[in-house]
Amino acid sequence: MPSKIMWLAVEVGEGMFPTERAVKMRTDEGEISLFVAESDVKTTKTGTARICVELLDSDENYGLIEVPGQQGPMIVKVEKKHLAEAA
Repeated sequence: MPSKIMWLAVEVGEGMFPTERAVKMRTDEGEISLFVAESDVKTTKTGTARICVELLDSDENYGLIEVPGQQGPMIVKVEKKHLAEAA
């Protein structure tokens, strides 16, 4: 399966710098927090926040994604219900 750009639902807070945001996401191992570039975050009119991720692989229930972070990319496993197709 070739990689694919997706949006992952997250909680977003202020970052340490004006160009970044703190995000919290659920993975199969629990919640994790990290800083991402502000340009990787999209907030909808309803207040839902998403970050741009790369889907590396998936099965019926989970997706293996690469998340951009200020300390370098992370690869984590998330439930597919938290992922949405990039437009």
